[in-house]
Amino acid sequence: PTVLVMLDLNEHLPIGDDASAAVTSLRQFRVTCQEKAVEIQLRLRSPDANGRVMHFILRLDPLSREIIPEDTVPRLRGKETKRRLEVKLFKREKDQKWFGDLVAELPKPEKNEKHRKVAAPKGSLLNPLSPEEIAKLPKPGTTSSDNRPSSFAPEGRQRSLSERPENECLAESKEVRRNSP
Repeated sequence: PTVLVMLDLNEHLPIGDDASAAVTSLRQFRVTCQEKAVEIQLRLRSPDANGRVMHFILRLDPLSREIIPEDTVPRLRGKETKRRLEVKLFKREKDQKWFGDLVAELPKPEKNEKHRKVAAPKGSLLNPLSPEEIAKLPKPGTTSSDNRPSSFAPEGRQRSLSERPENECLAESKEVRRNSP
């Protein structure tokens, strides 16, 4: 009804034989369990001179079988020079055999039309425009006030009749007729 997860500190941690010496108690470990996942965290002070704190996480997710999270039992075993963490997991289904991998394989994504990658939009860095398409794009105006309202005229520049909107030209021509003798 149980499965035993063993973590040999000297072999499984990247600091070598110093790992066992740095672990002094079970309080340095935090084991968090869910029905389909186990997370083991270890926090320890580096055995070298700088004394920095290191944090290691081992996450087994998703488990190939369900466990009873509240029944999980962690234990620290072995000599001070060769310690190991043993985590006893209790299976939800007592009569099912659990051998092979602890972690289940994730289902492979289906090759469907819906999940197919969408091509990059035209004109982006991944899908640039061709020289012909660039030539077809509208050209910006030569004056700096092209995007300004029609009533705006920069200082030192008078608008010609061809640049003025039609309704302004009509209003001026009516005023000229009224003022003429």
